Amino acid sequence: MVVLRNALLQTGVKIVATQIKSASYSVEVRAEKNAASDRTQPADMPTTAETKPQEQKKGTHCLPCAINHLSTCSGLCSEALRFARSDGIASPEVIERVGLCQDELNAMERIDLRAEVVAKLDPKEKEIAHRALSGTRDIRHNLEHMGSVDELESLTAQTQTLRTEIGKKWAEEKLKGK
Repeated sequence: MVVLRNALLQTGVKIVATQIKSASYSVEVRAEKNAASDRTQPADMPTTAETKPQEQKKGTHCLPCAINHLSTCSGLCSEALRFARSDGIASPEVIERVGLCQDELNAMERIDLRAEVVAKLDPKEKEIAHRALSGTRDIRHNLEHMGSVDELESLTAQTQTLRTEIGKKWAEEKLKGK
């Protein structure tokens, strides 16, 4: 979508409306001549582009992303802990990193492991996803109420442990039979 939008803007076309239909992976762009430009959209540039979704193996597509969100959060908590030990728990660096970790957990819970995605997983992957959701919910709620370096240290360890557990379970499942 961004590539198509940029191509249209480079030709002097004003973007009036865009619509993305994720079910069919179609992109519809309504465009009109940009008043600031004499150029119009080239005849060979389509205003609607349709592509077929790539074949995707059932399941597994959300778990690697979830593991990456956990990994990012684990690193952010480690960095927050480093700053908290030297600058205090109220350091702007700590607050920023804890907030970013919460963003990662929210994205994982609400996008990568949302109910409609988890429902399509096979039973073993679904079990891993549910464990990840349970663990990150606890971490996220505890981050909201964290008030000391010791609590941050405990949450950092909890996040690292969950990342290791989920990553190991997913890798074992993925590599089973190979």
